[in-house]
Amino acid sequence: MMTYLSPSITVLIYKEQEIDGETLLGLTERMVQKLFPTMKQQVIFLKELERLKRYSSMEQETGVETSLEIQMHPTQQKCCEPWPAVFSLPDFPPELKESLQRKDPSFKKKEKSHLRSRLIQVLFDSITKYTWYPNHKIYTDVLGSLITRFPFLKDTSPSGHQTKRCKTANFPVLLCTDNPVSTQSQEIILNLENIGEDQLSFQEHITVINAELHKRQPDYTNIKNRMRCTLFKRVDLMTKSTREVMDMFPFLRVPQLLLHEVKMRFGKDLHLNLETALQVLAPNILNVARHGSQRDVLNSLLQQIDTNTKNLEKNAALLILPSLFRENSKFLFCLDNESVKPTPTIVFHESSNPLHAKRASINMEGVNIVSAEMDVMEAMECLFAAYFVFSVEYPKHITHTINFVEHYLFKLSSSQKKLSVPVLKMYNQLS
Repeated sequence: MMTYLSPSITVLIYKEQEIDGETLLGLTERMVQKLFPTMKQQVIFLKELERLKRYSSMEQETGVETSLEIQMHPTQQKCCEPWPAVFSLPDFPPELKESLQRKDPSFKKKEKSHLRSRLIQVLFDSITKYTWYPNHKIYTDVLGSLITRFPFLKDTSPSGHQTKRCKTANFPVLLCTDNPVSTQSQEIILNLENIGEDQLSFQEHITVINAELHKRQPDYTNIKNRMRCTLFKRVDLMTKSTREVMDMFPFLRVPQLLLHEVKMRFGKDLHLNLETALQVLAPNILNVARHGSQRDVLNSLLQQIDTNTKNLEKNAALLILPSLFRENSKFLFCLDNESVKPTPTIVFHESSNPLHAKRASINMEGVNIVSAEMDVMEAMECLFAAYFVFSVEYPKHITHTINFVEHYLFKLSSSQKKLSVPVLKMYNQLS
C-alpha cells in the first residue's frame, strides 16, 4: 500500500486483521497504535489515512475518481495546513457543547471523566489537522481560545506555604495569567497529550533515556525527543515527593536536561534570558551596591578574585541581589558547610566564596537534584528550573529577590503580574 512502510508487513497486517477498504477508513488512532509497533510508523500511517479519507470524501461528493498518488514519499506531500494566526475552536459534538455551556463540574475533576477525555480528544484531533508536532505556541493558542469562550475552565487554586507544592493542573504547558508557582496561579485543568502514549510506550521511553545517559557520549537529541514524548504523563507524576520524582526521572539531574524541561513546559530559554538581562543590569546592580550599605559585602565577595574571570560581573550581581533587598540570602544560596533550607537552594562546594567555587548543587527537601561544575549563573538557572518544574512556593524570606529575578532576569512571569513596591522601585533604580 505505502512504499515507505514495508509492503510485506503491511499486507500481513491487513490479512491477519481482516482489513478491507471500508475497515481501513474506519480505523481509529487507538487501533493504529496496535497495528504498528513504532511511533514513526503510526504517524506516517495516520497521515496517509487522513489523506485517503479526504480523497474518499471528494470522490463521494463529486462522483469523480481521484488519483491518490499514494506512492509519493511523505516528505513530498502537502497534507497539513499552516497554523492559523488566530485559532478557531472546532465544532464540538452536541453532548460536549451542551456540557461546556452548562459548566459541567466533571471538566475540572482531578480524576478522569468522560467529558474531559472527549474534550481533549476533539482538541487533539483539531490540532493534528495542522501538525503532528505541536509546540508551546500551538498549545497556548488552543487553550487561549478555549478559556476565552469557556472561562470557567480557568482555575484559581491556593497553594500551601514554603515547601508545600502548589495544587497544579495536569497540563504540561501551564497557561497562566500569573506566576505558575505563586499563590494566585491560574491554570487549565486539561491534558491534551495523555493521548498517544500508553503506559508501556511511556516506560519504554524512560528506559531508553536512562540507558542513553549511561553511555560515554549520550545522544542528547534522542533524549530530548523522548523527554517530549513523555512530558505530559511525567507532569502528572510531579506531585510525588522530590525523592520519588528524581528516582523515577534521574535524567532531570543533568543541568541541560532540567533546563530543557523548562523550555518545553513554559517556552522559556532560561540561559538566554538571563545572559541578555544581566548584560544590561549587572553593571547597574554592582554600582548601586558599591555606593550603598552593601559595599562591604560586595568587597568581600570580590576579594582575591581575578578581574578577568569569565562572567565575574554577572555572577557577583546575582549574589549581591538579596543584600539590595535586605533579605536572607541563605534561602537562595549557601556553602556546603552550612545548613540547607528545605526549599530549592544553591549549595556552593569547596570554597568559602561562591565566586571561587567550581562546583555547585541544587538541594530541595534534603534531595540533591543537580550537582555539576557550574558557576553562579548556571546554578541560578537550575535553581529556578527546580522551582518551576516542581511547582514550589517561594519562601517569604526572599520573595522580593526571587520575584525580581523571575520577572526581570528570566522573563518567566506574565507582564500582567502585580509586583511588590520594593521590586518595582529596585528595577526603576537599576534601569
